Amino acid sequence: MFLFWLPVAWSNMMSKDGKYTISPEYFDRIDEIVGYILDNDMYCIINIHWDGGWWEDFGSSDEKVAQAAMDKYTAMWKQIAKHYKSYSDKLIFESANEELGSKTKGSSSMNESYERVNSINQKFVDIVRSTGGKNKSRFLLIAGYDTDISKTADNRFKMPDDTAKDRLLVSVHYYSPSTFCIADKKSNSWGYSGSWGTEDDYNTMRRDFEKMRKFTDAGYGVIIGEYGVCHNTDGGKHVMKKGTDKFLRSVNDLSSEMGYCAMIWDCSDWFNRKTQSYNYDFLKDIYD
Repeated sequence: MFLFWLPVAWSNMMSKDGKYTISPEYFDRIDEIVGYILDNDMYCIINIHWDGGWWEDFGSSDEKVAQAAMDKYTAMWKQIAKHYKSYSDKLIFESANEELGSKTKGSSSMNESYERVNSINQKFVDIVRSTGGKNKSRFLLIAGYDTDISKTADNRFKMPDDTAKDRLLVSVHYYSPSTFCIADKKSNSWGYSGSWGTEDDYNTMRRDFEKMRKFTDAGYGVIIGEYGVCHNTDGGKHVMKKGTDKFLRSVNDLSSEMGYCAMIWDCSDWFNRKTQSYNYDFLKDIYD
């Protein structure tokens, strides 16, 4: 199974009159890309991705601001769901991205923040199902809290109720440890690691992945929607960190073992889209 994740910043191309109407030209462009994916017999995931920081409005102490965020979210998904309701079942909708969690917390308690995340995810499912067509049974990907494994495995995170049977998946990302996966300079303020692959590294990753078994045991599919390792960029060069190959292989192997679907995040570090070839030979052994 090949799965392609298409992140979309919808609010970049919508009206600012309170109706949040998405530009028809923007839909045309997204339709084109979705078509490329489906025509090549791949699954496609579309979501609401980042969108300039408006997610923080959900956690505002001003009820009008918070309600406007929900109105915007609702308007987006009503339009998206209706637009694609006749599309192939291989098109999957994801409720949010990494912003659903801490970004929406505001000054509320963690318990209240989890309740807010759960309500947003429930709203997403209710909107999509209500639009009919193939959306009545389309697979829906539910964004975990911060798409973080430990926070999503927390008992305060709840999967939504659904009128369709066995059609919900849960999404998390894996960039741990962040000092290795995200930090790209030795001068990084919160730490830097230039290597990965000790026995403790492997064991920590396995323990992290084991936490998601609670979802597969409950009948939900698990998607590692993003994972990867940033290169070291000291001196202006992009140099692969020691053990990157071991990290990528371990994520892929553990996902296969535990029945998860893992999707690498690539900003052209790993695959050359022009030549249609891997940038490193070891990637062929992992992904081909």
